[in-house]
Amino acid sequence: MAVQTFTRTLFHDDLTKAQVKVLFFENNKYTDEKPVGEFTYKNGITKWQIVQGGKEAKALEQVCDKDEYDEYLILYFENGDNEIYPNNKVAMFIL
Repeated sequence: MAVQTFTRTLFHDDLTKAQVKVLFFENNKYTDEKPVGEFTYKNGITKWQIVQGGKEAKALEQVCDKDEYDEYLILYFENGDNEIYPNNKVAMFIL
């Protein structure tokens, strides 16, 4: 089990001002040839987290689609909201 939390990147000291693009895949980002959709968050993300296995991943299965690798991406926003994605179905890029 591992939980990794990131609040900045090499190029963005203030993550809230960065654009974050999320690509969506129908089956699996590791095997699908191309994404089926995308969304760009213009700003407001304060941190992101990758949850891998353990009781944390098991709890996330209750609120989103199950990831076959037990990995989840969580985006946290300034207003307190968050988005949870099965990590095998999304690819995230910080622009």
